Amino acid sequence: MTAEQEINRRRLLELQARPGNGNCADCGASDPTWASFILGVFVCQNCSGIHRSIPHVSKIKSVVMDPWHASEVKLMSALGNNAAKVKYEQRVPPFYYKPTFLDCHVLLEQWVRARYERNEFVCVDKQEPYSTGYREGFLWKRGRDNGQFLNRKFILSEREGVLKYFNKHDAREPKAIMKIQTLNATFQPSKIGNPHGLQITYLKDNSTRNIFVYHEDGKEIVDWFNAIRAARFHYLQVAFPGASESDLVPKLTRNYVKEGYMEKTGPKHTEGFKKRWFTMDDRRLMYFKDPLDAYARGEVFIGSKENSYSLLPSLPPSTQGNRWPYGITIVTPERNFLFTCETEAEQSDWIGAFQVVINRPMLPQEFAGRHRPVLSQEFAGRHRPVLSQEFAGRHRPVLSQEFAGRHRPVHTQASEMKQHYTLYTDLSPGVGSFIQLGPLCMRVFAATPYLDYSF
Repeated sequence: MTAEQEINRRRLLELQARPGNGNCADCGASDPTWASFILGVFVCQNCSGIHRSIPHVSKIKSVVMDPWHASEVKLMSALGNNAAKVKYEQRVPPFYYKPTFLDCHVLLEQWVRARYERNEFVCVDKQEPYSTGYREGFLWKRGRDNGQFLNRKFILSEREGVLKYFNKHDAREPKAIMKIQTLNATFQPSKIGNPHGLQITYLKDNSTRNIFVYHEDGKEIVDWFNAIRAARFHYLQVAFPGASESDLVPKLTRNYVKEGYMEKTGPKHTEGFKKRWFTMDDRRLMYFKDPLDAYARGEVFIGSKENSYSLLPSLPPSTQGNRWPYGITIVTPERNFLFTCETEAEQSDWIGAFQVVINRPMLPQEFAGRHRPVLSQEFAGRHRPVLSQEFAGRHRPVLSQEFAGRHRPVHTQASEMKQHYTLYTDLSPGVGSFIQLGPLCMRVFAATPYLDYSF
């Protein structure tokens, strides 16, 4: 390395210490060791590979290993990550998902391409595929029974408040209608076995329904993902007019806290342990026979330590029938749930995930009817789904007297109450508004189409 190159390298390291340059410009990873001498940004090794795939837009060098010319260093000095953010992120919609180094490759790649190659956040017209409130196209959908991926037509309509798909291209009636208020989408490339795999969940007959889709084109599947987020964002803006963007954005879509295999036994703790796929979705622990099952076999609600929920990193001494040696006991007010993990590392990961939820205080609306574990089959037939027209004009909190005669008679005590009601609003997954009338309480689900009464 010549003396000039050494000077340039040292200058680069000084530039890297500037505010904003210490993290990857694209995904936020710390200590980036690569840089684009065309765009003037410092990036991590993972994102540098994406930049190499767009050589007409960006060219990459190692900060340490490659020789740098004085003109290239001068450009890096004039720009940098903060300046690039101002230039390339002028008009990022609030609902658009900004990936981090923890996200899958397709999200990162399309974020980089959207910023630098397509200039989507400079020219608003280029955001049309996911921001107009209507999207129509074809996705490969996994069949519920045969497991085959078949090409299906999907339509997302904000006006109708639904995402729907059709089994035949010329079909008039959709095979399934998914209400926007219960919709969630999360990328699951490993689980689905496709780098562009997307898991969509919604409520059907008061049970969580999973569908698994993908598209060969990375831009297409990410556009669908952001279109769903846009529809959810606009729905929540109407449903909760007082909420700020910062309150709404985290609720548009959610990733699961943890997923993986564990063994479980039944309520008597005498049944044999069975291997099941578990999904931790906020306070709901769902289990499936297969990771790609359409419906969960059951569900366990996990509350907080203030409400007598706790965790033990072992099984009771008398436990029998488990094949895997690393046990976990979740203690609830009603019963204990026993699980086993195959490895100590898996046990540690699950304990960490459970502990975060148990240590978090429960929100007021989480108390209503949630002190016992709720199994998926218990929802069947308890309440019918709320029809879309019933939401029209009902985005304000629903008062108790308005329920009279609509679903079932309100308890006599409720009508006799003279106390003022207290209203709490929260946007936790599956929870809408909570109304408390003295010692009585009821939950009003604005984000899920069923009602749960607790008197």
